[in-house]
Amino acid sequence: MTDKTNKKTNKLTSWEMGFLGWFLIFTISTSVIVIERFTPVYINSFYIRLGLYIISASLLTFWIGWILFGYKAVQKRRAIFVIVIAISLLKAYLTWEGDWKTQTILYTNQNDDCKTIEFQMRGDWFAFGYKKRIVERKKSFRS
Repeated sequence: MTDKTNKKTNKLTSWEMGFLGWFLIFTISTSVIVIERFTPVYINSFYIRLGLYIISASLLTFWIGWILFGYKAVQKRRAIFVIVIAISLLKAYLTWEGDWKTQTILYTNQNDDCKTIEFQMRGDWFAFGYKKRIVERKKSFRS
């Protein structure tokens, strides 16, 4: 008779699959934040940007708590998530500068409709007046 309990399998447990899924979500959201921060890529939706920050910050905070405090952090994950959301919303409220809105399209490339030069304005949250800019824009998707 063979003992089936000592047999090693290469299958991942449900816990490991869950961890890998959350790690993939964390990696993707953090990568999008880094790309948006350090390249000319701009996420035009405030809510998408805020959601990415909340996902990245809450998962990172949860994992750090898990490493430092063990199972106690797992028991308090709802409280950790609520605190991260509150801090993220407060940060977003205090540092929001407004979204750039296209006022007029100054030039459209005749060969490629996705390349335009636009005049944009945005209103700041705590300041009076508007900021203005002229930007060359290459859209990723055709509309």
